[in-house]
Amino acid sequence: MQYLPQETQEKIKDLKRKLQRIQVTPIPGSLAIKRNGDHPEYYHQTVDERKIHRKYISLDNMDLARQLAQQAYNRSMSALLSWMEKEPMNLREIDRAVDLQLLKLCPERRALIRPVQPTLEDKLKEWKSKPYQGLPFRSDDSFLYTNNQERVRSKTEKILADLFQKEGITYKYECPLLLKDGTTIYPDFTFYDPSAEKEIYREHHGLIGEGEYMKTTVKKIRSYENNDIELGRQLLVTFEGAGLGVDYGRVERMIRSHLIPLIPPKCSADS
Repeated sequence: MQYLPQETQEKIKDLKRKLQRIQVTPIPGSLAIKRNGDHPEYYHQTVDERKIHRKYISLDNMDLARQLAQQAYNRSMSALLSWMEKEPMNLREIDRAVDLQLLKLCPERRALIRPVQPTLEDKLKEWKSKPYQGLPFRSDDSFLYTNNQERVRSKTEKILADLFQKEGITYKYECPLLLKDGTTIYPDFTFYDPSAEKEIYREHHGLIGEGEYMKTTVKKIRSYENNDIELGRQLLVTFEGAGLGVDYGRVERMIRSHLIPLIPPKCSADS
């Protein structure tokens, strides 16, 4: 792995260590799953003299089904990691490839497997599920609601939120962010990159051209950068005002560059 970036090498080594911890005692054969109406049926499948034999696995013996499913998953992960050692991949590409080994399986098979790491989708769901208290609305704030039935403060914020939803982007609206100096700010939108395990923030500045507003805007951007949240990387901004509207084409380019949606692949048919 000498020609791979250091972070890629460390990632693969870490995955190998985790894979070692979920190894099971090998059992000849494989797991077959068939559906009987709404209920799955599990079989221990073996091959003898080119003949396939299947033995029904009762619910009392589901440990056997788990072991068979786990060993197949572990073999596929081992092969994947060996391939990764020869391919220049970034951390997100590695995580997505690891996810695919699990998500391409049918739900009944996935439920039997202990994965080498949580999927990106699971990490994102966990982040989204954490409760928070946003800024309270004033009596003179607009009553605008997104397609997610969240109240926002401006028409542009509604358009942006609906665009994120359409593109499959998970976000939090005005989620508090505690800075190193102890102050709390409320980014318009907060996103989460589950591969890098870091948040990304988006601010929309809608009154460009007004002196005091511009001063406040610059101070806010400097507050982010003073807390190692770099403009253009972890901080994304859009502007409008002074006769200029939002460049939504640029917004869509930012989405593709920074906020790739997590859309699980379709699971494979099982037998």
